[in-house]
Amino acid sequence: MDNSLLSKLIILCLCHVTFLHHTIIASNSNTQWPIITRTSKNSLPEELQKEAANVKLSILQPSPDDLSKLYQSYPNGSVLFPDHPDIALKFNTMIEGIKKNPQVIEFFRKIHINALNKIYEHCMKIYVNFNLTNPGCNQTTQEPTANVAAYLTDQAIYTTNKKKLLMNHFMNIIQAQFGASIVSYIKTTPPDMAVAFGTLFITNDNGINLQQFTQPQSDQAIIAQQNTYLEFLQNYIIFFKAYTNLLTQADSTGTNQYYLTAKKIALLPTLSSMNPAMFFYDSQSMRSIQFIPFVAGTIPTKSQLIPWAESIVNAAEKNTLQNGHPIAYFKDATGKKTAEKNKAQSLFLLTEVGSSLFEQELLPQPTWLNNQNGCIRVLQGCLGDPSALVGLGILDETLEKIIEKALDHKNSKSSDSSREKKK
Repeated sequence: MDNSLLSKLIILCLCHVTFLHHTIIASNSNTQWPIITRTSKNSLPEELQKEAANVKLSILQPSPDDLSKLYQSYPNGSVLFPDHPDIALKFNTMIEGIKKNPQVIEFFRKIHINALNKIYEHCMKIYVNFNLTNPGCNQTTQEPTANVAAYLTDQAIYTTNKKKLLMNHFMNIIQAQFGASIVSYIKTTPPDMAVAFGTLFITNDNGINLQQFTQPQSDQAIIAQQNTYLEFLQNYIIFFKAYTNLLTQADSTGTNQYYLTAKKIALLPTLSSMNPAMFFYDSQSMRSIQFIPFVAGTIPTKSQLIPWAESIVNAAEKNTLQNGHPIAYFKDATGKKTAEKNKAQSLFLLTEVGSSLFEQELLPQPTWLNNQNGCIRVLQGCLGDPSALVGLGILDETLEKIIEKALDHKNSKSSDSSREKKK
């Protein structure tokens, strides 16, 4: 993507801040509060969406000049993974696939960054719910008081503090990996703005349409192109699955092999010459890579799932108001607001942001956070393997279908090869 298009996209994103007409209006007896959802917050107003679509703005698509340069200066896999020749071979296969068909770059970038964005959205709902869950804090009176017995009981039942720590680390590594990925696409992106700008860029991306990969095709040219993309995606997944599987292998001190390998890679002089960067091993990410698998393995097997934050549930049931607007509400399966918890499908918190309200969904603890295997699967997704997330309720239907199609494509090719050998 050239600088003129990037400048236009940034201008569109900045202009977006001034628009509130695309928000939903929440009314009460005295005033109106515009409600901003995570979707509306990151969606350009209609007229700006049209302009972005007209010029097909996308930060994921390399410019023609960059297309011939990207991934050309990568070291051989044996340099990066000297202790793991099988992973080195899979890395080389993936990179050769990019060199052979550089048009796949935009495709796998979109898969990767959308997967990270979905992890972020999912974990944010859990993170906020956990932060509003305060074991042993008695909030029945105006001044909260501590109840040590209740705190100790909660830790025995839910292990809340340990799970809060895990979620803090997940949020840290997701934001670090997402922001670094955006900077690798557009090197002029300010690192401290990469997450905010990146979310806008991805939400309003007008490049490759992933929906086409889930729909039946009759055009042979399109089918051939999609097969090329899916064949590459299978090699991409094969490499990252093998590499991130090192998270499951720990030494006698509990340090996982991925952390040890990443630590060596981060020190290689050749890492800085890789264009674009592929591995992001900043201090925050490295701490989380070491922390999450180890601590997740110490969660008691009988630990119960942390429910919705009690204070927010009470506010939704009682329709508690603040400055004329509700603090929280439930929604049923149809998306309609309800005050009855037994009919609730979801719970939302409303917080004031200037003269608007931000609607944040709260998610009770999912089962994947209750064991080491589940936590490692999500960490694998953060570190490049989107297939680890399939079936966890994190990815959207389109991403899951494409990933499954790529994996089936691999199996189909293997079956076809076996049949050919038998002939």
